[in-house]
Amino acid sequence: MESEVVEAELVLPTHLSFKKVQMYEKYPKGQSRGRHWKHLKQILQAENLQNYPPDEPNYVNIESPPSMHPSMKICDITGLEVC
Repeated sequence: MESEVVEAELVLPTHLSFKKVQMYEKYPKGQSRGRHWKHLKQILQAENLQNYPPDEPNYVNIESPPSMHPSMKICDITGLEVC
């Protein structure tokens, strides 16, 4: 009996649709991830506070009295209000 050698190439797609895309694949190192939030220091620098009159409210001089209502207690697990 002669044995036949059958060669076959298995071709797989580079991305399988059912697999979850990993973050490092989606955003390679050094690439921006879209929208970033500004820190308060960045907002204050961009606002040029010296150009505003001192009695005009801004992020630095705004104040509010403490709330007259008790704070709402929320469950950490369910997110529902605790009685």
